[in-house]
Amino acid sequence: MDENVMIDSSFFICRFRERQDPFAEIALADPHYDFFSCGVVMAEVCGGMATAKLRKAVRAKFAVMCWVPTTDKIWDRVADIAFQLARKDIQMKTPDLVIAASALEAQSSVLTFDSDYKFVPGLRVISSLN
Repeated sequence: MDENVMIDSSFFICRFRERQDPFAEIALADPHYDFFSCGVVMAEVCGGMATAKLRKAVRAKFAVMCWVPTTDKIWDRVADIAFQLARKDIQMKTPDLVIAASALEAQSSVLTFDSDYKFVPGLRVISSLN
């Protein structure tokens, strides 16, 4: 059975800091995974690249992933999640809320090293592709 996976910025940033290619790791993953991204992830990752040449190369690799556009429906979901979490006295940064809402829209798990996602109702969180 295929599984959708939204890859959070933390995965990419961690791998790049370890001088590993996160896209190579993704390419070697189980072929039953469908990988998703959104504008926030791409902006956070590409914005941190050391050179324009590297940023352009990384941006091109994002282009081949399934894309979840940030529509009005996503923003409504962001507000709903923020409201639900606030009732539990939990605060998440808006970029993380957008990623979570995008993952829910794509019916995806989130591959992340950020523990905040575990508080999002209905969101499956994973920390590896194994």
